[in-house]
Amino acid sequence: MTINEKQQEIIDEFSGLDDWMDRYAYIIDLGGQLAPIDEKDKTPEHLIEGCQSRVWVTARLDDEGRMRLTADSDASIVKGIIAMLIDVLDGHTPQEILDSDLHFIDAIGLSEHLSPTRSNGLLAMIKQIKLYALAFNEMQKKAQACHPPCRPVYEVLDVQGSAHAPVVTVRVTVRGLGSAVATAVSKSAAEVAAAADFLEKLKS
Repeated sequence: MTINEKQQEIIDEFSGLDDWMDRYAYIIDLGGQLAPIDEKDKTPEHLIEGCQSRVWVTARLDDEGRMRLTADSDASIVKGIIAMLIDVLDGHTPQEILDSDLHFIDAIGLSEHLSPTRSNGLLAMIKQIKLYALAFNEMQKKAQACHPPCRPVYEVLDVQGSAHAPVVTVRVTVRGLGSAVATAVSKSAAEVAAAADFLEKLKS
């Protein structure tokens, strides 16, 4: 489903709710359905600046180059609002998110029923998601510019710890992007590679 199709789905849902008390209740219900964010991701780095309530948003790229978003908030209305944003944008490419016009916000009358502080918070959430998209989009462009295609090269530098949970230090080198070092507690080489690859993506 496209971003615009998702937006229309939300608009259709709200069109059946005439009273704004019912609409607020529906938004709160959406927040309750939001997949929980990992507690380790509730860090200052993922906290949205400009929100009156605390809001955390994380983003990653899946194997198909699509953005995967998670979020949470300590305010029920705000949690419902971020749930709608994630419903619309999650699973789309960075470029699709950058190109998106989130018209559903005005179409359902949300903008005019939010306090100034919550309106600012909504804009801050959208801005942060689009900043994630911009960063991932640039990363994808760099990878596509590599000839031959960029492939991480892993070099094990050190192994310590026990056999069940070795602490492995790996150097990741990517042609055209440089190198970085990752240290991870891992039970398998695949997990070490995944940890190193994640660090490389952040670095690039």
